[in-house]
Amino acid sequence: MAAIGLIINVIALIQSKQHNISIVGPVLGIIGNALFFLSGAMAFPAMVVLIVGTVFEFLHHPSKNAKAVN
Repeated sequence: MAAIGLIINVIALIQSKQHNISIVGPVLGIIGNALFFLSGAMAFPAMVVLIVGTVFEFLHHPSKNAKAVN
């Protein structure tokens, strides 16, 4: 499951860059899933990082270098 989550977050990172959305959420998701994948002992910190990453993914803030479109 951690490997599937890792793949999904990599895809989300690529799409976020294409659509000029902040990449904080996908990066935190990648870190959280990598912690799960490496060791079960890191399960609690990984859950915290994944929850924070999910919140940032749903915010969809534009990235700092995105141009305003009217």
